[in-house]
Amino acid sequence: MSYVRLQKLRAVDDPVAPPGDPAGYPYGQKPDRVESLPVDYTLEGWLVCPPVVGGRVAVIRLVRNGLRRPGIFWSTCVTKVGRGCFHTLNSVYRIEKAAPFERN
Repeated sequence: MSYVRLQKLRAVDDPVAPPGDPAGYPYGQKPDRVESLPVDYTLEGWLVCPPVVGGRVAVIRLVRNGLRRPGIFWSTCVTKVGRGCFHTLNSVYRIEKAAPFERN
């Protein structure tokens, strides 16, 4: 497994689940309707499932936006893989290897 930094850059042109309204999005809860997180973010962790067209990216998340926030990240279906980036049904991401997060 590789330790990676994954950054959501933007929504794709025609997302299956468009970004929600930041003012009314239920952060930390599952939304009632089909919508994606309305903000861009960066996360770090251990890459379990790398980007492959038709698959989903999985990361054992240790850090989100510079703060320790353990959890599991699952993308929607990957539609395109490029050099250092990938597209899903909803978003465009940059992915790069990183040094494991350490904070005293």
